Amino acid sequence: MTSIARAAAAIAAVLVREGVDYAQSKAVFKAARARAGLRASPERRGGVDRLTVEEELRFLDQAYAQDGRIGLMLQTLLETGARASELVQIRVEDVSLAERMITIRHGKGGKRREVPIRRDLAQLLRLHIGTRRAGPLFASRQQGSGPVPHTARSNETPCAVA
Repeated sequence: MTSIARAAAAIAAVLVREGVDYAQSKAVFKAARARAGLRASPERRGGVDRLTVEEELRFLDQAYAQDGRIGLMLQTLLETGARASELVQIRVEDVSLAERMITIRHGKGGKRREVPIRRDLAQLLRLHIGTRRAGPLFASRQQGSGPVPHTARSNETPCAVA
């Protein structure tokens, strides 16, 4: 038996002998850790490092300089907080320019959510969508392999943002 297993067995025996329930055991362990001088190590939460506003603007400027469509896709990702897997599933009919809202139909855990967008992003998306009424928001050059594959239409125009 390892030393940890022996210590756990001894502690369990004391808890049972003294009739300590679960809620009480939390208080017992807290007091025991304090008495032994044990402190939790400072944990770094699993959050991501955020871009500064300046970094974000430089990033988007470079993306738009490379390709207006890529710039618009990255701006949409940054402003909506959508995952890449969610972005590729957004359809034109999921974008409400009047309400300045994008509906993510199949988010994490299959959940649906509505994400507000800023006025300037809505204007850029209006230019990108043009006269289209349906289909993928960002049509794939690989013809898509997702749940709703992309089919080329003569009325679809490339991104008007440059």
